[in-house]
Amino acid sequence: MTAGQVALNAFIGLGVGLAINGIISALDALIVTQDELDDKVVESKNNYESSKKTLEDVNTELSNNKKQIDELLGKGKLTYLEQSELDKLKEATKELESQKKLREKEVSKNQRELAIDTANSSKKYTNIGTNTFQEEVDFYKKNVNDYTGSSWDSESKAILPNIQRYEQLKQQLDEITSGTDEWAEKSAEVNEQETKLQDLLTSVTE
Repeated sequence: MTAGQVALNAFIGLGVGLAINGIISALDALIVTQDELDDKVVESKNNYESSKKTLEDVNTELSNNKKQIDELLGKGKLTYLEQSELDKLKEATKELESQKKLREKEVSKNQRELAIDTANSSKKYTNIGTNTFQEEVDFYKKNVNDYTGSSWDSESKAILPNIQRYEQLKQQLDEITSGTDEWAEKSAEVNEQETKLQDLLTSVTE
């Protein structure tokens, strides 16, 4: 083998190695870790709580303004200063009403994001949403005859009633328009029930 061939082979080998490393790096970039998902939940929760607090502050200020307006209107004939104050309060109230609408939309948006991020985090951590999880659910439905052994309630630890509850919630979610406030609330409820059911299924297989 000539020196040129050796150099060529080395160059080709280097190129293949770099290509493989590039593919691995690209795959790593696509893989979202559990910590990243958990951090996203924390971030979404903080955004949601912050937007709720801002909306509450706007509502409080709006309520105070309306109370002052009612007090001034109740006086009947107003002085020049009182009329000036009333006009300012009315103008400020209009601005607060506009802010309220924007803040309500922001709260709804952050609520939906929190519901989605919480669901994604739980599904990454467990088998929820995977074929394995569904197979476990189907196994109990198929192999356990007493499907009405106990009724479901929030404290129930019986698997079959919790499966019924889980499927009921999923059906309700499917009937709701995606992205709405109602969908976000139902999605969070489904996620909570999924997590509980996963824990119950895991406990009987350990």
